[in-house]
Amino acid sequence: MDERRTAILAEFREFLESAISKAKVNFATAERLSGRLHGEIGAHGSPLQTISKSTLHDHVRGGRRQKLPSWEWVANLWAFLVAAAVENKVDPARLGTLEEWQAVYEAAEAKLRRLGRHTADTEPASLPASLVEPRMTWWGAYADVVPAWFGWFLNLEPLAGDIRCYEELYVPGLLQTEEYAEAVVRLRHGLAPEAEIRRRVELRMLRQRLMPHGGRRVWAIINEMALWNPLVDRAAMKRQLRHLLDASVRMPVQIVPAGAPACRSVSGPITVLRFSHEGLPDVVYLEQADSALYPGDPEARELYIKQFNSLAIAAYRPKESQDIIGRLIDEM
Repeated sequence: MDERRTAILAEFREFLESAISKAKVNFATAERLSGRLHGEIGAHGSPLQTISKSTLHDHVRGGRRQKLPSWEWVANLWAFLVAAAVENKVDPARLGTLEEWQAVYEAAEAKLRRLGRHTADTEPASLPASLVEPRMTWWGAYADVVPAWFGWFLNLEPLAGDIRCYEELYVPGLLQTEEYAEAVVRLRHGLAPEAEIRRRVELRMLRQRLMPHGGRRVWAIINEMALWNPLVDRAAMKRQLRHLLDASVRMPVQIVPAGAPACRSVSGPITVLRFSHEGLPDVVYLEQADSALYPGDPEARELYIKQFNSLAIAAYRPKESQDIIGRLIDEM
C-alpha cells in the first residue's frame, strides 16, 4: 500500500483509539456494552447498533481493513462512546461533537482522494479494453454523476450473465425500491443538489430495468445488519423488505448472520460478474467509500470469490432467509 495512504489511515485510527480510551472502554467491553445498549436511541438520534470487537479492532488497529470505515459505522461508534462515557462517569464532551467527528472523517476522505485512484487495480485490466472503455456509455445521460471507476462497472454489468453480490450495510442496489434507493443516496450525498440526488436514483432504477434482458441473474447475500438499518425510515425499510421478499421468489437471496466468522474476513461489499462469453474471466468489483478496486491478479480474484462462497455457506438457505425477512416485516 502507498505509504501516504497508510499514514492517512493511521492518523484516523489514532483519532478513533484516542476516543475509545477517553470513554474508558476497550474492544471487549465495547462489544458487551454495545450489545446491552443495542436498539436504544443514541446521541445521534438513531438506535445504537452492536459493535463487534473484531470489527472494532480491525478499524482501529489496521488488520485486514485497509480503508476508512463507512461514515454510518463511525457515527454509530461516536454515539456508543458517548453512552459509554456517561456510564463510566466521564464527561462526554471530551469526545467531541458528531459534527467534529464528521469534519475529521471528511478531511481523511479528502486526503485519500487527493492521492489519486488510478492504480493497477482501479480498472478491470483482465478484460479486453473494448469492453471497459468509459466512452461506451449507455448511461451517458447520467455521466455527470458517474466517476470513471464506476463507469467501467456500468459497462460490464449488462454483459454479465450472473451477478453475485454481498452487502453488509445496505440492500444491494439491483434489489432496492426507489424510495429506499433515495434514502441510501441521501445518506452519502445529502448535501448534493436535489436534481443530482434524483439523477443518481434514476440511474439505479435504470440498471434494474436492464436486468431481465439476456437471462441475467442476481445472487444476493445480505448481512442481517442491513435489514435493521437505523438510518433509513422505518416505513421505507418495511416496504423495502417486502420488495426483497418478492424478489427472493425469483432469485437467490440469502441472509448471513452478522456474527458469522465468514463476515469477519470480509471488509466491505463484494460483487462478482460472471460472463457467459467463453474466455472472459470473472470480474471482481470492490466498491469503497469514494473509489473501487478491480483485482487484476488471478489469485486475488480467486480469494474474493472464495470469500463470497464462504459467505454463501455461512448464510441461511433461501427459504430460511425468506422466513427471516417475513418475520422482520411482521415486527415492524
